[in-house]
Amino acid sequence: MFYRAATSVTLYPEFIVNPGTEFTGYIGPCNSGAAPYKTANGSDSIIKVVRNIKSARQYGFVHDAVINGLTVKGVFNIFSEGDYSVRIYDAGSGRYLSILPVKLTAGINNINIPLQPEWGKYLRIALFKSDMLVHYTDFEKN
Repeated sequence: MFYRAATSVTLYPEFIVNPGTEFTGYIGPCNSGAAPYKTANGSDSIIKVVRNIKSARQYGFVHDAVINGLTVKGVFNIFSEGDYSVRIYDAGSGRYLSILPVKLTAGINNINIPLQPEWGKYLRIALFKSDMLVHYTDFEKN
């Protein structure tokens, strides 16, 4: 499912994206199709969407993804310390590209994750506890 709006898309706290579904918001002219709208400088105007699986909220969430060249700093707000894995997912290929086992403490944790040049432009940082998806956020690689 996708939504397109001329100047902004606002998602209120009641907005729900169910597990197994996708939501993408685009800024661009209404009725202009599903392709991302290009701004005057040529960049895509795609809204960053975060998703959280209800039963996993006790563990924490991905707070941010900060891109610096071929490194993304994943910022995680963890409620329950322990062993996790951070996975990078490629939206274009539909597969996980990297799995990084990490030990996270309660509070804010910063993890630098290397990206490969051949990976797609639209990626996701996914936080897992064992094999359970806790939370993820999508980002755009430079």
